[in-house]
Amino acid sequence: MTFRLGKQPYEADARTLKMVHFLDTTTTQPSSWNFDSTRKPFPIHMWGNDQWGDCVLAGRANHTLRLERVEHKTTPIISDQDVINEYKTLTGSQSPGDANDNGLVVLRAMQEWRSVGWPIHTQANQPFVQKIDAYGELDPSNLDLLKKAMWMLNGIHIGLSLPITAQAQFDQGVWDVVPNAGADGEPGSWGGHLVFAKRYNTKGIYCLSWAKEVLMTNAFIEKYCDEAWAVVDALDGPASKYLDVPAMEQKLRQITSSVDG
Repeated sequence: MTFRLGKQPYEADARTLKMVHFLDTTTTQPSSWNFDSTRKPFPIHMWGNDQWGDCVLAGRANHTLRLERVEHKTTPIISDQDVINEYKTLTGSQSPGDANDNGLVVLRAMQEWRSVGWPIHTQANQPFVQKIDAYGELDPSNLDLLKKAMWMLNGIHIGLSLPITAQAQFDQGVWDVVPNAGADGEPGSWGGHLVFAKRYNTKGIYCLSWAKEVLMTNAFIEKYCDEAWAVVDALDGPASKYLDVPAMEQKLRQITSSVDG
């Protein structure tokens, strides 16, 4: 299998929401969580990430499927070509490996997802533009917060600075820290990658990457996770019970005002 990476280095913006300020952190999440355990199988696709460096949008596609299944109790229609088309629009790339096929900055992709959205189809094959109401950063070094946000908001984006050792581990479906791996075990020795974090247990967090579910052990996350993002599909949706929605709306108005001004 061909693996394409595509998460560009983390970029910060002082205006970005810090989700810990708006989540109900007093509530304790369960030790294990799997939204799909009693539901229809989650659709798993490559999203073109074997040819294009579009892992950031592959993460978006998986996250969109989750959000729509939670809020509307239906699975939207998203094709690999939909993801590739969005990637081409955002990057200007026309063919895999060309000068513009360099991946995306997660922050910028989040900004575009909220402000513009992207075209997909309902289960009845009716076109619509899917947008999110809010996004915010999570502390990538706080494993408890990552799991709490996954449970409260039904999944999160996780950015990785992958080591070369992760290549051989992929077939086994477990990413773990390899002791005494030398340079091959260094963060970023392979490159940057974005995954949708789907479920978790005491061992770690399960993500979707290259059309496969992979367990990232707690130790792996602590060493190689370099950014994490929460997404709120709708401020009046099911996740709102875990959010300080008025405070978030006020902050978003302040941000919008500063940008417009």
